[in-house]
Amino acid sequence: MYKILSLVLFITLLLTACSNRFVKIGDNEVQPKDREQARDLARDLTLKLQASQFYPLGDEATPHYRQTFTPGEQAAAWQQIHDRYGDFKFLTYQQTWVSRDGTNMRVYRFRGVFSGDAEPEIRITMDGDKKLAEYKVLDWKDEME
Repeated sequence: MYKILSLVLFITLLLTACSNRFVKIGDNEVQPKDREQARDLARDLTLKLQASQFYPLGDEATPHYRQTFTPGEQAAAWQQIHDRYGDFKFLTYQQTWVSRDGTNMRVYRFRGVFSGDAEPEIRITMDGDKKLAEYKVLDWKDEME
């Protein structure tokens, strides 16, 4: 019984720690230049993928992300996005979250407008050096997961 309770407590703590890796910050704590950079990346990446064109990541992205977000990965990502949400129209900035671990990683959340009925989030994650670390399109939820 003790082992089961310990395991349940451990899993609960782990889930709580994972869900609290980031904290939402106020708009006044976000530099307009940084928000615009994230917006431009989100918009330009999505438009390029929609046009079936490879988005060549350069110095604006981390070396790891440049290696992993290959032309094949980009094409596959767009196919999934398009199947779920339709054609991209525009996006609007919603909020920014910052990591609690001191790395200054930031998540910029945009609400995407597509031709389908769903309202997705277009998420841009920037590392502490303001380099793109992740681009993701997913169902919108009011609280970031």
